[in-house]
Amino acid sequence: MLGFRVSESSIEQGLKNVKWPARFEVLNRAPLFILDGAHNPAAALALRSALEDFYRGKNVHAVMGIFADKDYRKVAGTLAGIITKAYAIQLPDSSRSLAPEELAEVFAEHETEAEVYETLEMAINAATTDAQKDGGVVLVTGSLSHLGAARKHITGEGNAE
Repeated sequence: MLGFRVSESSIEQGLKNVKWPARFEVLNRAPLFILDGAHNPAAALALRSALEDFYRGKNVHAVMGIFADKDYRKVAGTLAGIITKAYAIQLPDSSRSLAPEELAEVFAEHETEAEVYETLEMAINAATTDAQKDGGVVLVTGSLSHLGAARKHITGEGNAE
């Protein structure tokens, strides 16, 4: 132990100021737009829990792309129970990307509506339109590799890193 003393108020202030990009990060309020890199079962469970805690009863429109070498079946199965609709995309520039048709099929197996989109931007635009109609939430999730592009599309700012 080094013997440093940190006051409770300093710890509180530090926690209030923590920013963790792409981890339940709210980008917009109208419609509500969230980035979360849930690309493994544990992260998907944490995301599901946060959505249940904060947005229970809201429609969640989830844009998702994920690598085929991840446990995408478990990730999608965990999220399927909380999201209203999945907007499946191919991750750009990656031979590791799961085909969006396969991702949509996994959601369909869990009785969650899913559609395939050619680009991240097209999926975000469709999800945003749907969320504006029903007062829902837009969520971009899955691989961290596309979240910087999602942020740029929504905010015009740089990447998530």
